[in-house]
Amino acid sequence: VQKLVDKIVEDVKNQTYHLDTGIVGTKYLLPTLSQFGHHDVAMEIASQTSFPSWGYMVSQGATTMWENWQGSQFKGVGSRNHIMFGSQSSWYYQSIAGINLAPKTNGWSSIVIAPQVATSGSNVLEGVDASIITLRGRIASFWMLTSGRICVTVAENQKATLSCAAASDHIASIDFASYGTPMGSCGNFSTFNCSAEKSKDVISEACVGKQSCTIDVTNPTFGGDPCLDVVKHLDIQATCTVSQPFSMSVDIPGGSQAEVRVPLLNGLTNTTATVMEGSAVVWKDGKFQPGDEGVAGAYGATTFIAFNVGSGKYTFYLMQG
Repeated sequence: VQKLVDKIVEDVKNQTYHLDTGIVGTKYLLPTLSQFGHHDVAMEIASQTSFPSWGYMVSQGATTMWENWQGSQFKGVGSRNHIMFGSQSSWYYQSIAGINLAPKTNGWSSIVIAPQVATSGSNVLEGVDASIITLRGRIASFWMLTSGRICVTVAENQKATLSCAAASDHIASIDFASYGTPMGSCGNFSTFNCSAEKSKDVISEACVGKQSCTIDVTNPTFGGDPCLDVVKHLDIQATCTVSQPFSMSVDIPGGSQAEVRVPLLNGLTNTTATVMEGSAVVWKDGKFQPGDEGVAGAYGATTFIAFNVGSGKYTFYLMQG
């Protein structure tokens, strides 16, 4: 099966991550990719905005699903309110949010919360907030990814402040800095026709190794005016260390039990990761740490750490060490 999925991935890449499937293939494409280790590829497909894609429909002003990939806001092709290619909606809940009925069960008495998280690709999703209403009550899954990347854009004669999200983290590197007339946005900054030569050196010296730093965005800070009579600004992109790369919260309704799978990210394994539920450590040094009410047990796998919980609200934090 894996060889077949790898062949599908090859074809998807040849299509530049665009859809060329019909009603049947579309239903199974994204779930299959996510199930067999290619969730990043599925996310690339779902994030496209050019033809043919779901995003293309949105870019053309669609507020409903169209019957065909073809068409535009100026020329309709087929029905403009048709669920032909709407099967991906279940993938949002089951794969991205991770809300699933446990195998061989019914009535939502047993639940598996197993979000898929892609940390590579051109459109990394940084968080999800999803819920469904069942006969037992509301099931919710919320997760947030901490990338460590921070960016600021500050006008001349103002103060620029860089701060890492957690007090235990620090600024590890300055990836881009330009005082002058830089262009672009976070993740895509570039210099233009005016940039102080020592911009990156100045910011690195002031900030690297610190949890937070503040810089005066003035000519003297950068050794003089890099371009006379030009309105200037400072763009910075930095990377912080990330001691807590991932957090997730779940709501489990009364009368239900659940297996909550915390994905292992940033090179962490089930022997190097620590997981907290609220303020209590529930996994450390490769084994379950008992004592947190509601968390009955846990086990470690290659790509996640799973916790057995009863009804209630839980918040898990994935941490280093």
